[in-house]
Amino acid sequence: MSEKEREGAGSFGAGEAKGDNDGGGDTAVGYKLPAMLAGRYRRYEERGAQGLTHGLRGGGGNRLMAAEVRERIAELYRGRYEGFGPVLFGEKLEATHEISVDHETVRRLLIKEGLWRVTRKRKKRHKAWRARRGHFGELVQMDGSHHLWFEIRGKMYCLMVMIDDATGIRMSLLSE
Repeated sequence: MSEKEREGAGSFGAGEAKGDNDGGGDTAVGYKLPAMLAGRYRRYEERGAQGLTHGLRGGGGNRLMAAEVRERIAELYRGRYEGFGPVLFGEKLEATHEISVDHETVRRLLIKEGLWRVTRKRKKRHKAWRARRGHFGELVQMDGSHHLWFEIRGKMYCLMVMIDDATGIRMSLLSE
């Protein structure tokens, strides 16, 4: 029962304590209740404070899957489809057993039944940077790119680039 419902029960109960209610919809303050409040008051008199809660409270939601269907899915997975992933299992349910259920619903159901383990994606290990070389020219990395550098008008040239590891200085050469 929510705080709001408890407060409503308290206000209805105040009139009962005084004995002012004659069952005709009149309240402790001496006026007739509007139709909505009269119905709530009648439920309060019949069932007490619990009558003020919403009638659908505590029940299942509109999208709740029937217990028989949940049990059937778990039974099928245990028997015939052990080891299938939720997506493939959901497709098999629809194709062969005519049970149309989203793969996320299947996954949640299998996890709840203890038939599927939740696995987190592993983070990629960070590759540590190596220390730069201490002196200029100690390690030079070189790469070449054969390309039509001057569009279609010229011949194919090769651009050679060399990068010194210690200083990061780039040296390049364009040749045929």
